[in-house]
Amino acid sequence: MFILGDSFGGGGVSQEYTWSSILARDYHLNTYNLSVPASSPWQEYVNLWAEKDRFKTRAGTVLVWQLFTGNDLDEYYGSMDINALPWCGRLRAWLNRLNAVRARSPIHYLMASIWAKHDARADVLAKDFLNGRKLLFYKPYTETSFRTSEQITAHQNYAALRATIHAVKELAAARGIRLGIVLVPAKEEVYSWVWQNSPPWTADSAPSGFSVVLARLCAEEGIGFLDLKPPLIKESRRTYEETGQLLYWYDDTHLSTHGNLFTATLIYNELIR
Repeated sequence: MFILGDSFGGGGVSQEYTWSSILARDYHLNTYNLSVPASSPWQEYVNLWAEKDRFKTRAGTVLVWQLFTGNDLDEYYGSMDINALPWCGRLRAWLNRLNAVRARSPIHYLMASIWAKHDARADVLAKDFLNGRKLLFYKPYTETSFRTSEQITAHQNYAALRATIHAVKELAAARGIRLGIVLVPAKEEVYSWVWQNSPPWTADSAPSGFSVVLARLCAEEGIGFLDLKPPLIKESRRTYEETGQLLYWYDDTHLSTHGNLFTATLIYNELIR
C-alpha cells in the first residue's frame, strides 16, 4: 500500500508511530510513504506522478491519500499540465532541498516573523485543559476548519482541488491501484469545546463543510472516503478518561502517538481491509 499526504501522513511523531510503520508492523502490510510535510494536495499529486514509475503493485494495492481540513484548500495549486511544469535539474533539486531545510529552521521562522513585523505568538490561542495543562490552538484553524460547504465550493481553489482529486484517481486507476481518501480534522475541531469555553466533551461531531464536499466528490469519483472527525471526537473522551492522554499534542497541531495508533486502525479497517 501507498500513503500520500502532508505532515500528518509523514507523522508528527517518531518513526515507529507513523501510519506507515504502524500498518507495516501491526497489520503486516508492505508500505511506501510518499507524504511530504507542508505540501498541498496539488503538490502531493505531482509527487505521486513523479514517483509512479517506481511503483511495484499487485492486485489489491491501495493508495491512502490523506487530506487535512485546516489548510488544504488554501495552499498552492499549480497547473494540471504536468509536462508544462518547470522540472528541476540536479543543481536546482539540491538547492531546493537546502532551502527546505532552512525553511523548517526555528531560527529562520523567528527571523521571518521579525522581518514581516508579525509576532507568531499572536496566532496561538492557549487554554487550560481539564488537568490544568495549557492546550495550544492555531487561531487560523479555528476559522478555516469551520467553513460551510457553501464557503468551500465558493473558494477560489475549489475547482483546482476538484481537478486534483480527479487526476489522482485517474493516475491510481491507470496502475490498478484502489484509491481511498482519509480526512484529518484539525485539533481545533476535535477539542473545540476547550477553546470555545464550552462544557467538556461537547464538540460537534457533525461533518465539517470540507468533509461534506469531499464526501460528495468521492462519491462522484467512486473513491472510498473516511472522515476521522466523528470517531476522533468520540475517542478523545475515552482515551483521556482511561489513560489521561490526548489524541493531539498539547503544543502542536498534529496527532499524538495515541492519535496515530487509533487512526491507523480506522484506516486499515475502513479503507484497506
